[in-house]
Amino acid sequence: MRVRKSIVILTNEPNYFKMLSIEKEFISIYPLSLSENLTNMEMDVLVLDCGRDPVRGIKYLQKFKSIRPDIPVIFLTDESSEEIVIRAFKAGARDFFKKPFELNELKDRIERLVEFKRSSKKISPNYFFDLKTETPPQIIKTLNFIYEHMGEKITIKKLAQEAGLSRFHFCRMFKKFIGLTPKKFIFEVRLKKAKTLLQLPEKTISEIAFEVGFYDPSNFSKYFKQYTGLTPLQYRQKFLESNTSIKNP
Repeated sequence: MRVRKSIVILTNEPNYFKMLSIEKEFISIYPLSLSENLTNMEMDVLVLDCGRDPVRGIKYLQKFKSIRPDIPVIFLTDESSEEIVIRAFKAGARDFFKKPFELNELKDRIERLVEFKRSSKKISPNYFFDLKTETPPQIIKTLNFIYEHMGEKITIKKLAQEAGLSRFHFCRMFKKFIGLTPKKFIFEVRLKKAKTLLQLPEKTISEIAFEVGFYDPSNFSKYFKQYTGLTPLQYRQKFLESNTSIKNP
C-alpha cells in the first residue's frame, strides 16, 4: 500500500525550505539518506536537492524514474555545469534549479506541476490552443505525456503504447484530431515552450535547449531560427527590449 503525500522534498538542508508554503498542499521533507524508501510513496511532485553532489543525485534520479516515471522531479544542486544540466534532464528531471534561488520561483514551478499531475483530461492552455472538443482520451493522454516528458527522448512507439494503439492507428488518429504528425507536433511544442522560457533572463540558452529536449544547443539555435526567423539570443533581446519600452514609455 502506497502512502499519499502531496509534495516531497529530499534534502540534507531542511532549513533552506522552511519558508516554502503552498496553500492546501502538504509538504513533506526527508533527508537524502531515506531516498530509497520513497519509491512506493504516492506523491504529485518530488523535489530532489542533491546539494554539492549532483552525480549522486543524478544516479538516484535515474533509479527513481525507472520505478516511478509518472512523478515529475525538480532537480536542485549547489553545483552546476552544462554537463550536469544535460545529465539531469536526460535522467528524467522535469526542471533544474541551481542554488541559491528565489523560493517563489520554486513554488510557482511546483504549483504548475501539481496542477498538471492531477489533471488527467485537461491540457495546458499555454501550448495547446485549438484542441478539438471531440479529441479522444487516448490522444489527450499522449498530449499530456509529451508535455510532461518534453525534455526527454519521445518515440512514436512510446506514444502509441501510452494511447493503447498500434503505431499505425495512433499516427492516423493523432493527425486526424491534432492536424499534425506526432513528430511535427513535438517539434512545435518544444519550440513554443522555448519561446516562453527565453523570456526568463535567469535561464541560459543552453539550459533552455536541454529543458525542451534539444541536447545540442547549436541544433536548437538552428531550428529555433527556422521556426521564428530569429536566433534564441535575438528573440530574447527583442522581448526584453519590447518589455522595457512598455515599462518606460
